[in-house]
Amino acid sequence: MKVKLNEEIKEYCSLLKLKGIRDNFEEVMSEATDYEDFLHRLLTFEMVEKDKRSIECRIRNAHFPYNQYLENIEINYLPEDMQKKLPELATLDFIEKGKNIIMTGNPGTGKTMVSIALGLKACMAGYKVLFITVPLLVTTLKECNSAKTLRYFENRFEKYDLVIVDELCKASHNSSYEKYSIMQS
Repeated sequence: MKVKLNEEIKEYCSLLKLKGIRDNFEEVMSEATDYEDFLHRLLTFEMVEKDKRSIECRIRNAHFPYNQYLENIEINYLPEDMQKKLPELATLDFIEKGKNIIMTGNPGTGKTMVSIALGLKACMAGYKVLFITVPLLVTTLKECNSAKTLRYFENRFEKYDLVIVDELCKASHNSSYEKYSIMQS
């Protein structure tokens, strides 16, 4: 009877998307000293699971082309200027202060890699992040303008705490980008 009840509890937790409770209630049942302790432990597991899912969701919604974490960057291979500024950027204070960061340099010097790493750290810190390339941004703006949904896009865009726009130099050499820039002026 108890096995059937436990299976039913697991099924209900799955339906209600209570993964933390589903995965831990049997262990908590055997360790809890009273009902309050039992409930507190279950809710703690669920909160941890919810935070984990929130981070995963923010990372997925950011649309990073790949995952790159700051701890995995070999700082010695970065340009000297980036090596000096990375510790300050890693604090993410620039987001709270509303500052813009522009990374320039030759291709292959780590600008995209560092921006992705900072974006991932921001996601883990609870910020909403968007990673987008300039060509995709321009295409999206054109499509929204022609479909009369530009205001909707702008409203959605404003909800991000950090927007990482990549491939700025590549786009400046693209003639359709230049025509679009002149058209919007």
